[in-house]
Amino acid sequence: MQKQKTIAKWLAIVVLCSVAVGSYLLYDALYVKKSNDQATADDVVDVPSVEDGVPDTNQTLPHVPYYTTLPRPYEIIDGMGVTHFGGEGDDTLHAVHNYQGKRLAIFSSKSVEFDMRKTGLSVAVIGNGVERINHLSDEDYLDGVLTASGLLVLAKSNSGASMYLLNALGEISARINLPEMTDGELYLSGTQPILFYISKGYLCQLKILENMSLQHSPFVLETDVDALHQCFDTPNGQMVVAGANDHVKIYSFEQNKGFKLLFSQDKLSFKQIITAGTSTSCNYVMLGVSAGTPTMFSFDSNFQVVGIKGVEGATDGVIFPCGDGVSFVGNGVTETYCKHLDKISSSTNTLTFDKVVKLTPTRQGFVVAVSCENSHLILLIDGDRTIAKPLENLGQIVGITSTITGVSVLVNTPSNQGIFRGNFGGIDPYVLDLEFDFFIEK
Repeated sequence: MQKQKTIAKWLAIVVLCSVAVGSYLLYDALYVKKSNDQATADDVVDVPSVEDGVPDTNQTLPHVPYYTTLPRPYEIIDGMGVTHFGGEGDDTLHAVHNYQGKRLAIFSSKSVEFDMRKTGLSVAVIGNGVERINHLSDEDYLDGVLTASGLLVLAKSNSGASMYLLNALGEISARINLPEMTDGELYLSGTQPILFYISKGYLCQLKILENMSLQHSPFVLETDVDALHQCFDTPNGQMVVAGANDHVKIYSFEQNKGFKLLFSQDKLSFKQIITAGTSTSCNYVMLGVSAGTPTMFSFDSNFQVVGIKGVEGATDGVIFPCGDGVSFVGNGVTETYCKHLDKISSSTNTLTFDKVVKLTPTRQGFVVAVSCENSHLILLIDGDRTIAKPLENLGQIVGITSTITGVSVLVNTPSNQGIFRGNFGGIDPYVLDLEFDFFIEK
């Protein structure tokens, strides 16, 4: 009897051990394997794996996007008002327009973080800083002009073009579909918005009416130019300055006659065109660069060439009206001419720069941005006085706009140093506000 009890105990022990071993094997086969498979599928790693004491660098934590909160006030840095916007990628500013107490900054973005939620053409509304950012489209910017009804913005894609009317909040009030175009120039003739554009090798014109309907001119002209530089009024209509590959052409446009080619010059890059003279026989003076030499062309009221003058001793410069003639300020030389380009005076100056970038008239003279080897100079030209102030690491200057008390310099830069220390990443747009006191020699 005792022997039977002993055998029964050992059998029970053997059975319990078998159950334990079987449970462990089942747990290992089902639960542990399932957990390992789930971790691999989700690709979530809390702690980097280590093999032979070396961290596994192939496994990265998931990226969490960071978004800013608007509005964001501007900063005063080194005596300048600094406003910037954008995201982690490259964002490029095109133009800034003052409208109803706000500034509408049109820019293209490749970012989806910080201020941005979507790539493409956008508008930043600036008051006492960046108030909001609105996405417009996925098109490329061409031009913009401020009208009584709002800001008109012209953009294009591979299949066509569009025109947007924006209100003071940067919102789209109206949108118009336009034909495919290579380039376009919006122009305000009085209060009438006009668009000149190049479409499939033809120069075309249309008017934008008050209700945003379009009045197409029946006149078109075949052309080989691919870029439009400037439009301005004449007593009989408009002038259009166009160019392609160092070739400048000037066309007239009259409502009942259409286009006419008035001037064509090879191996000339366009810089600017102004009116010169105070009498009824007003001339037009155009500045370009030919073979590295600044060259001026004077036209009479019928746009016939009456004078040509190359400025020796300079490689670039600007022109502006001066009495009944024109004044040229370049790197190393300042000269004045009558409206027929007979020289009146000439003197050397101490300006050393490579290229004129942008120019705008202001209440206290002309403000000019010029590029140097490692920096830019901002020039205030007021009569016979020229004041130069250096600004470093500006990147690309895309424009200068006049304000009541000074100017705004529009910049695209990858720098994150100095006044650009707030850069979010890549290229960011900046609006730098300079008071006229900035130029005062101290």
